[in-house]
Amino acid sequence: MAEKSWLDSPETARQYLFELIQHPWTDQDNLEAINELRAMSGDRPLSMERYLENEENFKRGIYSWDDPQPKGFFQRLRLAWKQGKASFFKVMKQPRSR
Repeated sequence: MAEKSWLDSPETARQYLFELIQHPWTDQDNLEAINELRAMSGDRPLSMERYLENEENFKRGIYSWDDPQPKGFFQRLRLAWKQGKASFFKVMKQPRSR
């Protein structure tokens, strides 16, 4: 038999949401919910230290799904220029074969 869900009827959904509103979420509650989702996807659980580090980074605009953060357009352009220049010199230094 299927497990009962809080979404089975409007009454159970209303009751569940009312209980959620009454219960203040803590960092531990959030970590448990995140680890439950990570377990479903096969990821390793987060430690509380890593969770709090992610929260602090999130407040500063550093998001865990962007690690490492993407570089700006000009940084990427400069890096591409350096790599292109290095590969050009590498090819030019190779002895000619005839």
